[in-house]
Amino acid sequence: SLGVPEALPESVNQPNATATEPHIGRDERSGRDLLYFVSDRTGGRGGMDLWCSVLTSTGSVGLPVNVSELNTEFDEITPSFHAESQTLYFSSDRLEGLGGFDVFSAKRSNGTHEEAQNIGLPINSSYHDTYYWTNEGGTKGYFASNRPASKKLDPKTGACCYDLYTFDFMEVGLLARIFDGKTERLLTDATLRVAEIKPDGTLEPLFEREGGSEDGSFRVPLERGKTYQLLASRVDFLPRTDTIRLTGETNRVSKELYLPPEKLDLIVTTFSDEDKEPLVGVTERYFIDGQEISMVRNLDDNRFEHILDRDKTYTLILSKPGYHTDTLVFDRLNPMDPPYVLDKRIFLREKDITEFPPLTLYFDNAQPRPAEADVAYRNIYDIYYARKQDFLREYAAVMNDKNNNAERNRRIMELFFEREIRDSYEELVFLTDKIIEEMERGTRVRLTIKGYTSPLGNAEYNQRLSERRIQTLRNHFDRYQGGVLRTFLQNSQLEIINEPYGESQASSVISDLLDDEGESVYGIGASRERRVEIIGVERLENN
Repeated sequence: SLGVPEALPESVNQPNATATEPHIGRDERSGRDLLYFVSDRTGGRGGMDLWCSVLTSTGSVGLPVNVSELNTEFDEITPSFHAESQTLYFSSDRLEGLGGFDVFSAKRSNGTHEEAQNIGLPINSSYHDTYYWTNEGGTKGYFASNRPASKKLDPKTGACCYDLYTFDFMEVGLLARIFDGKTERLLTDATLRVAEIKPDGTLEPLFEREGGSEDGSFRVPLERGKTYQLLASRVDFLPRTDTIRLTGETNRVSKELYLPPEKLDLIVTTFSDEDKEPLVGVTERYFIDGQEISMVRNLDDNRFEHILDRDKTYTLILSKPGYHTDTLVFDRLNPMDPPYVLDKRIFLREKDITEFPPLTLYFDNAQPRPAEADVAYRNIYDIYYARKQDFLREYAAVMNDKNNNAERNRRIMELFFEREIRDSYEELVFLTDKIIEEMERGTRVRLTIKGYTSPLGNAEYNQRLSERRIQTLRNHFDRYQGGVLRTFLQNSQLEIINEPYGESQASSVISDLLDDEGESVYGIGASRERRVEIIGVERLENN
């Protein structure tokens, strides 16, 4: 039997205010019981409002809180909380209804309620529809309504009260839309496939259509109590699957499927590691599956952009004279979730003077000649680099007779001129500027320079040629910026040690024949033998 009724505290039953239609629901997140009720007390949004109190474990009632996210200036009545789906049902005569009181639903999440949704036909009508209740599975329920089918108390006048109605929902309407996962743009020409997942795991196709309705949506009738697989696809995108199990109480299900783009965007920006400022003038070598695709020097800004396939391996080598090189590798990319743009920030570290060696500087054939022994390396470099097209043409022609791949041969010589001749000269300038800084700080510095030649010519001639090549580099330091280092050279604060080797270190496979210019002059092997190397940069203790 029931005990003696006890009035709830005045926090609920306020004087001169209505407090009615109580309903208890359990909040899944907090594990607390909630008392929903309806009241026209002050502090509400207007009319009858929904209020909520937390019930403690001892049965006491917390202070009521206005459910302001659901209330309006109209009446909100007959709350009913469906614990399994954490959904609050209530009726309201707000303007966006079908007429009279309509049933609305609002899912409870993180201590509040999501936006209220009109549950629509056939539950709602143009009459008053109230006291909605549904079972655990959401397949059966009851509500009260004064719609025309209700029993008339007085057939002559049409006077009527509310009758109870029952419902049995088996069909659920699916509303699906497909979006670009990167831009979130609605894809109106995508394809949706729906299949029922049988108890044994097999799929029974149910629906397939390319392109939705005018608003890009797909509407598919499904059956409650079953499980379905959705598959969305479109050209230039990866397919996306989702599974829905229709065990809830709703008669409508909405799904938004976001397709990952088939390709990924890569944005690489380069910065100085010292001051974190953008680093302009970086060279990027770009490889796909080990094959070099491009070499680009960006003199405009610090940004490189690529579009990547997911099933390939990409390598980026980033370099700038005076800085340590960095390498990025992207192998078989497969990020199925955002972000679909790979944004990489690369910080290149500036070299210390001791980290430049070995720094190799190259010379054209037989340069400098005896009459040019007093020139600085910059003059040698300018003339040599200006002949790049001659070397590309001649080397490609010679090698084409051997491997029939002129374009590859041109590429080899192109890389030699850009990565080795040009960049090495710029490294020399960068190193020289840093040596000036060391001199101004009073540091003693020793450079060790070796000189080499190709085997073209006799040994005595090549010995003197290697000495002249070292001298052009000494001249570089002596005359740089009008001779700013000259005093430091004269007082040995900057010391240079010469080690000329002539042809003695040249590879035995390099041609030394005058009538074989294709190899002995323009060949890549001979070109690499014509060089000087700064093999050591040392800081010395002051005497």
